[in-house]
Formats: sequence, C-alpha cells, structure tokens
Amino acid sequence: MRNLLLVLTLFLSSQLAVASSWWFFEPGIGYYQGHYNSSKISGLGFDVKLGFNWNKLYIGADLGYASELNASSVPYDIGMNNTGLVIGYNGGGWRFWYGMVSGATLAYKNGANEYEATGSGSKIGIGAKTGGNSYINLEVNFLKYDELSTNGTPADVNYFMDAALLSFSWLL
Repeated sequence: MRNLLLVLTLFLSSQLAVASSWWFFEPGIGYYQGHYNSSKISGLGFDVKLGFNWNKLYIGADLGYASELNASSVPYDIGMNNTGLVIGYNGGGWRFWYGMVSGATLAYKNGANEYEATGSGSKIGIGAKTGGNSYINLEVNFLKYDELSTNGTPADVNYFMDAALLSFSWLL
C-alpha cells in the first residue's frame, strides 16, 4: 500500500509542470446496498477522491468508508474501508471511472471476538452532473477478501463483496 501511495505521489508531482492540469478534491456521501458472502448489506457510506484533471481525463486516490453497514444474517454491524487508485473520463455532463482497490478492510465484533477481513478488488462507476459542481454517482464495488484475522490470529478465507454506492458528490 505504501508503494502504491508513493508511486501515486511521485506521478502526481511530476504532472505539476503540465499547464492544462489542475488538482481536484471530491467528497461524497451515499448509501451502500449489496452482498457480503450470504448476507445482504446496506448502510450509509462516504467516498473521497483526490487527484488531478488533465483535459477530460482524471487520476487520483480513492478512499471509501462505511462505519455501520447492516448485515441481514448477523446481529452486528460491519465497518468497511477501502483505498486505491481511480482513473476516469469526464465528458461534460457524464463521467465514467475505474478504480483499483489495493487495500480493502472489513471489521466487526461478535461478543468478545473481533474480526478483520482484508483484501483487494475493483470499482466501476458512472456519474451525471446535477448542476454546478455537484454529481449523482453510481459506483459498484467488487471486493475479494483473502485473509480473516480473529482476535489477531490470521487465517486464509475466500469472501466476496459486491456492493453498489449511490452517492452525491461535490467537486471542490
């Protein structure tokens, strides 16, 4: 993860000399709906993109977070976060993007046991301008978790999450 952030920082810094590029910061808030293994999940989520635009293309870091996803088949809430790199096309009123998630984490507590699943995956999204600098977005996450730590003891697993985030964001 540190190497990915270092490469991203160096790449973005090298682009400062390009006259037609500029930085962007885009926070968003929305609602997750999807599946984690055999459970349906839903809940409030946040997303932040930070990077630069160049003509109609953009590239940057992408951070997703949800602290209390409700799961249908378990009596506890799930916390989720993911980080990665996003690249996209902004065609005026419409935009499209692809994200490579290099670090995905799910955390939950059941009684005295604390669980944390880690993995990676991808995201695809589409957005439409609603006016000014605001957008409505639909982003689908495909995340594979390959390690589950129970009270600090890791074990190999094969968990999968597919979740859609319907969000509103503001380009600052």
